[in-house]
Amino acid sequence: MSNFVPSNLGVNKQFLTSVWDKAKLFGIDLSAICEKHQIANPFDFSGEQVPLTVVAPLYDAVGHELQLPEYIFIILPHVDTMYHPMAQLVLCCNTIGEAVRLICRYSTIATDSCRFSLSQKGCEYFISAQEHPNMYISPIQIEAMLYGGVRQIRMSTNVTISQNMSVHFRHAPRFDVERYAEYLGCPVKFQQPTNQLIISQNIHDFHITDADQARAEYFRTVLKRYECMILAEQELPKRVQQLFIQRMAFGEPDQLEIAHVLNLSTRHLHRQLKEFGTSFRQLTDDARLAVAQQELKFSKHSTQEIALALGYSDRRAFYRAFRRWTTMTPEQWRKENVKLVFNDQITS
Repeated sequence: MSNFVPSNLGVNKQFLTSVWDKAKLFGIDLSAICEKHQIANPFDFSGEQVPLTVVAPLYDAVGHELQLPEYIFIILPHVDTMYHPMAQLVLCCNTIGEAVRLICRYSTIATDSCRFSLSQKGCEYFISAQEHPNMYISPIQIEAMLYGGVRQIRMSTNVTISQNMSVHFRHAPRFDVERYAEYLGCPVKFQQPTNQLIISQNIHDFHITDADQARAEYFRTVLKRYECMILAEQELPKRVQQLFIQRMAFGEPDQLEIAHVLNLSTRHLHRQLKEFGTSFRQLTDDARLAVAQQELKFSKHSTQEIALALGYSDRRAFYRAFRRWTTMTPEQWRKENVKLVFNDQITS
């Protein structure tokens, strides 16, 4: 089985422009910092996405230059998130839960630094942000993303955040933990197994007033265009896998829908995949295995939760598939690989 590794990783340039402009108001010259630290200027790249390999080191360089570890929490409240189509789409949803599911589906549009997933345990919902395994992601970038989620929920609800939400980070705190709690407005824990935002049932079910269905459909169209644009330069098998991963947590992804996004008929899709020496079934099995292994290795999600995230209706079907792929049960594979994660955390 091959591991699924998405390409063309990037960050939305229009949103980055808003951050860039606000930084200037605080006397932060990002262009000068790029030059001093020999980092490519994000705006030297064409298109609507800035490569992740450029953006991630920039977070660290700014922190080093300012000697102010809290800088991202100072700047972001002044950034107009409405520049990002994901934020616009969230405001058009009927509930917070619906908005979260759309973010998980279009996570490669929101940010390619992480893949977002949603799971439930009792009356709590866990929005997990799994870093890309083959790319460096700055801890500051992770903090910015989860802070953005907290801020968006705070703007959309009148629920008391501190009693209904908490945030977990995988990395160690970069400054005083109490300050993090003040910025985020909720309990914060560090050196946890997974980066995640945990929300209560009442926040998940919170009804967003003035939801505009016409606007929602417009921004869904915008995101689908972004989706096609991001996939455009990849080979067909990678494009199929990425589309499959974005949809599988919501049930068995429809081959017809994936073919439609790719502007192909299902017959033409299968014919082209055959020319690449693969099939839809093989690609989707590879994608499911890659995601399952990431969840087993880096999260504390139960096998039942992982099965649901992969689109399986019950755990037994997931067990049969996983044994076929690896000759081991999910628990056996997790036990053998969890030591690797522990060692990585010690040496990082």
